[in-house]
Amino acid sequence: MFCLDTNVVIFAMNERKPKIVARLHRELAAGTAMIVPAVVAFELEYGCAKSKRREPSRRALEIFLSAGFDQPAFG
Repeated sequence: MFCLDTNVVIFAMNERKPKIVARLHRELAAGTAMIVPAVVAFELEYGCAKSKRREPSRRALEIFLSAGFDQPAFG
């Protein structure tokens, strides 16, 4: 199981670190469980809310999280 932190998610979403993106793809394809902890999800949501590109950032986060990561539900 992998527990992703905020920086890894941001690097992967922005494709700043191709090795991270490749590793996440390999692990997801292998069925490795990956989680995004609630505190990380909150930090990412907060970053989207503070962004000058709020809607594109929010959509990118939704797309990223829909790739098979276990995540907390927001109510």
